[in-house]
Amino acid sequence: MRYDDDPWQVAIWTSTDGTAWELVPDLDSFGRAGLRDIASSDEGLMVAIGYEVLPPEEGSQDPFTQAGKIWRSENGIDWIAVEGIAGQFGDVAYRQGEWVVVGAIDGRAVIHTSADLVNWSTAMLDGLESALGESKAPCPLTGRQRRNGRSLAGWPISAPPSSAPQLAWRSASGAGMHWVGQVDWAE
Repeated sequence: MRYDDDPWQVAIWTSTDGTAWELVPDLDSFGRAGLRDIASSDEGLMVAIGYEVLPPEEGSQDPFTQAGKIWRSENGIDWIAVEGIAGQFGDVAYRQGEWVVVGAIDGRAVIHTSADLVNWSTAMLDGLESALGESKAPCPLTGRQRRNGRSLAGWPISAPPSSAPQLAWRSASGAGMHWVGQVDWAE
């Protein structure tokens, strides 16, 4: 698919029971984009993460370029771009008044946090690149879990079904980012 092709349109489906689904109409406010994840706050504010589709850079053989993008919405139809944050985004979560977005900047794993979607803190998780070898995955850090009072955001370093994944986590208490080795969910 090339940048000028027509199918660049975001689709969001909703359901109240998980069986009957409805397509949300009129999502033109996204423009040419793709979504990876949507999360909502306790108050109903929604945040979508994904990418904006841009024309290829001059001289590039690529059919288009992707730039990481975050949007917010109060009604699920009208979406406004969130400014002041850069990178590629793989996952978003909301917990105890804080938005957590995981992804990468220049191939380095990062965790972004914000209480207001305006002021962002970014933590680079150095060391993940060497654990991944030569991999330049656009979003090496994705996924989130909550187990036994711990909020985890991570990417499995060893492919299933081998040993348990290694994860980076951000504590619910705000104690910071830490490396966790093999996670025992029963702890």
